[in-house]
Amino acid sequence: MSKKPIFFKLFGWKVGVEYLPAPVDTDIFKPINKKIARKKLKLHLNKKIVIFVGRVKPRKGSDVLIELIKRNKNMLFIVIGKSEDKEFEKLIKTHGNVIYYAKKNPEELIDYYNAADISFLL
Repeated sequence: MSKKPIFFKLFGWKVGVEYLPAPVDTDIFKPINKKIARKKLKLHLNKKIVIFVGRVKPRKGSDVLIELIKRNKNMLFIVIGKSEDKEFEKLIKTHGNVIYYAKKNPEELIDYYNAADISFLL
């Protein structure tokens, strides 16, 4: 019997809480070559790409995302998720370093994940 890792204990209990990762469909979400993904999506091969997937709204840190986009004009930002921030909507119209999609299905999303150099999470 293997000993399972216990990350923290609550209230001095002898039994801890264990981390269980969310299930991921590895038939869909698997690594592919970055250059192949970028060619498929018609993205620049040599530019740094940052991806953000999730709702864009003030309570989820959209101000941080907006500031990063403004300060890093040499990087391409791909933002996928419903926008609930009027400042972000103004920004995507005025800055050429943002590609925005309100929604993508998982089969399309995997190519965007693989094309990115870094993922930005809030």
